[in-house]
Amino acid sequence: QLIRSRREACPTYQHGDRTCCMCPPGQRVTKDCEVKPNDTKCDFCELGTYLDQPNSQTTCERCTSCDQLNANLEVEETCTSYRNAKCRCKENHYCSPGVEPCKVCQHYGLQSFCERLPLCVLDVGTIVGIVFGVLLVLAGIVAPLKGEEKNKTSSRSDLVRGERIVLMICFFFHPLISVSDMDMRPFLPQVAEQLGWSNMKEIALQSGMPAATIESAKLNHPQNSEEWTLELLGKWVEAKGKSAPRELIEMLRKRGKNDTAEKISDILSNGSVEMQV
Repeated sequence: QLIRSRREACPTYQHGDRTCCMCPPGQRVTKDCEVKPNDTKCDFCELGTYLDQPNSQTTCERCTSCDQLNANLEVEETCTSYRNAKCRCKENHYCSPGVEPCKVCQHYGLQSFCERLPLCVLDVGTIVGIVFGVLLVLAGIVAPLKGEEKNKTSSRSDLVRGERIVLMICFFFHPLISVSDMDMRPFLPQVAEQLGWSNMKEIALQSGMPAATIESAKLNHPQNSEEWTLELLGKWVEAKGKSAPRELIEMLRKRGKNDTAEKISDILSNGSVEMQV
């Protein structure tokens, strides 16, 4: 056991009517103070656990594992008694922008970025052209400043940086994003939940579905608008086939339902990636 280092000032916590010194990072409380604040007794966290702040905890936190099945993570910083492990994506695997910390990394190459995420309508050749144009401009600005440092940059880091820029461009052009032709049937319940009856009815009418078909969905499920939506969506998808996802997103956007279109796009594209992993 370790007795906490005596210091004139220490972070404190209340134990009953006593004020005790906290244990330092990497240690946990084994016995609260009895006479003086710095009488608190501490012990180091066991292997595989940590505490990264001064604390009054009697147990340590379990270290983050970078070995989860299908997560495609590797250790960037090992866990110590005073610091949690830090994970990063394996080589050629990337996390979606804005996701921090990244818990699952997908395999994205230059040719598949805009096929595996919510799809960019821009073709890959156009995107790569934009990327290299941006990189050339940046190189012209940064090269005189970086000189020798640029020569030290590994080919892997160049590729990763370039691919991340491609990924960010896909997301930057989000108003142009569409989903590809695919079988939408596995995602009908999630899509119907986001779509709602009002949107579904308007889309069905706009697509030329008979009014009798629309009304039959209501008659088959009295007082249950969720089931109305699900049944009518199923019939609409059956009529449209694999073009249904693309047409649905386009029709929603034309009606100004961009938030709904984005949520459905995420459902379809994320589900598509998971099915391919």
